[in-house]
Amino acid sequence: MDYVVAAKFTQPIQQLIAASSNWIVLDTGIEICEQIYQSDSWTKPRRLVIVRQRIKDRPKAPGK
Repeated sequence: MDYVVAAKFTQPIQQLIAASSNWIVLDTGIEICEQIYQSDSWTKPRRLVIVRQRIKDRPKAPGK
């Protein structure tokens, strides 16, 4: 892994997440998936690892 960043929750990112179907359950209320995404301003596509946490199951989840 070269770096880790938090991404702005833009409309294209929201659409990418909504279209994702390959979620892997890590623990109660926490899942991950990965997608390839290229913003219009990027010179090449990047691999995004997306983490989602269910607030009901993880009320102290960071990043809400």
